[in-house]
Amino acid sequence: MIKIVPLTPELVLKSADDIRGADRREWLAGTGQTVEERLLSDTDWGFTRCVLDEEDNVLCFWGVQDTWVWMVATTLGQARWRSLFRVLAPSLQEMQDLYPGQDLQCYADDRNVLHQLWLRSLGFDDRRTVFLGPHGLPFTLFVLKGEDTCVSKQQPQQ
Repeated sequence: MIKIVPLTPELVLKSADDIRGADRREWLAGTGQTVEERLLSDTDWGFTRCVLDEEDNVLCFWGVQDTWVWMVATTLGQARWRSLFRVLAPSLQEMQDLYPGQDLQCYADDRNVLHQLWLRSLGFDDRRTVFLGPHGLPFTLFVLKGEDTCVSKQQPQQ
């Protein structure tokens, strides 16, 4: 049985060796820092959650601050995406409840195809591509309308 817990710096460090390569590249492209460097340099993360498996291994973690959503998955989490989606949708509703009537939004690196598929499956719509980060790489803006119900639009693929 997987469980959701608040994200802590210890859990970020615990997951460091298993973060999906595409997620790691996305953070580096967007911020110029690794996931760990970025999250540990400023722990004012807003609302955050982490999913742990039966053995307390990190499957993924995410957060929202000022309507901006972010997420990181591990390779263990990618292998258990069906289980993750059962907990992600209710958590999205929690995040929307923090910002009633406002859209949730995030940028996803265009190279991170699985991340974009997961966002669409969770009800986010892609809006436009912009060039971000220290290398000016293409990122797509995704938006989850404030009035949406967070019901999956399509089954994600692995």
